[in-house]
Amino acid sequence: MKNQQTISYRVQIELKEVLKELRKLGLSEVLTGPYWIKVQGKDPDDACFIAFKKVESTIKNKFPRHLNKDVNDTLRKHMRILKLIAIPQ
Repeated sequence: MKNQQTISYRVQIELKEVLKELRKLGLSEVLTGPYWIKVQGKDPDDACFIAFKKVESTIKNKFPRHLNKDVNDTLRKHMRILKLIAIPQ
């Protein structure tokens, strides 16, 4: 199996609907914009997955543990990737 080199990406995400839903769960201030995340990934799909995990981790740290499933469901349903840019090395 080849050693895959990672590529730097900038991922732009849309969180308007996510934040609206999280307010219903009682969290008002979660993230501030602009919503660009830098990640290292093997390919575009990997970069999007890593960006999702970063957002998920940031939000979960601000919520009580018993709401983690609701947070996950909200993210999976409403978070959108708007733009993905590979950063030349």
